[in-house]
Amino acid sequence: MSAFFGCQRQIMATLMRDLDSQNLARDEFDVLVVLGKAGAKPCNELARETMRPNPTLTRTLARMEERGLLRSEKGATDARQKFVSLTPQGQATYERAFFPHLLLVDRCIDHLTPLEQADLGRLLHKLAAGFTGAERDGVPHD
Repeated sequence: MSAFFGCQRQIMATLMRDLDSQNLARDEFDVLVVLGKAGAKPCNELARETMRPNPTLTRTLARMEERGLLRSEKGATDARQKFVSLTPQGQATYERAFFPHLLLVDRCIDHLTPLEQADLGRLLHKLAAGFTGAERDGVPHD
C-alpha cells in the first residue's frame, strides 16, 4: 500500500506543478476539460462529471467567470437550471493547458512497456470500480 500512496503523491505533485505553472487550480482545470470536450453543460451534470460538491463548483465557476473563462446562462425551458460554457478565452486556455497536460501524463508512463501500460489501465479501472461499484466479478458495468 505504501507504493500506491507514494505513487499517488508523486503523480499529484507533478500534475499540480504543471497546473500551477499555467495559473490554474485543479478544480478549474477539471471544469475546462469537461466543457472543452463537451461544450455547454448544466451545472448539475458538471458537478457529477468533475466529482465536485455543489458549493465547491459554485465558487470555482464564479472565479472562472470573473476571469473571463466561462459564461453562464439560465436554461431555456427551466430558469432554475444554469448552463455554463467556455468563452473564447476559456477555450484558448483549455487548448493551451490540456494537450501539454496529456503529454506530461504520457511522459509519466512512457517507461512502461505496452503490456505494463495495459495492465496498469486494467488495474486502475478495477480500483476505480471499487469506489463506484461499477464492476462486479471482473466485468465492467456502465
